[in-house]
Amino acid sequence: MKTIGKTLGFVWVASLLVSGVQASDRLSNELVTSEGFVWSLISQGSSTEEFWMDHSTGMVWSSAVKGLTLDESRAHCFSKDAFNLPSAEQIAQAHANGIREVIESLRGTFWTSTPGLKTYPSQRVYESSNGAIGYGWAMARFSAVCVSETR
Repeated sequence: MKTIGKTLGFVWVASLLVSGVQASDRLSNELVTSEGFVWSLISQGSSTEEFWMDHSTGMVWSSAVKGLTLDESRAHCFSKDAFNLPSAEQIAQAHANGIREVIESLRGTFWTSTPGLKTYPSQRVYESSNGAIGYGWAMARFSAVCVSETR
């Protein structure tokens, strides 16, 4: 690992040869994904709640909470100051940047803030196993991950 700068009190690192996230890639509060994206653990609330910053986008992501309806997911995210459900575009970018390697609880189907079909009470959802964006019935129970834009 090579240190390339500092921001918000956390060290940014760059991996010269990244073949996958390994224990050695976890430096105190930083992680480099298999695609070379740098994430920093910026806050740890309870034993299950963490907040990670993706340095390439400046977005901060929360740990996942499972088994919520769309309304419950919105309320959960809004209860965190300056956090919202991510749009389908935001979660797709986070997937490309390796969010599943960073937030271990990010498994399953997740609500987004992007509306679904007008003729059916639905919302766009993110499937973490393959990064697909699909549709979910608004009364179904999926998971929630929250995002805050810091830039």
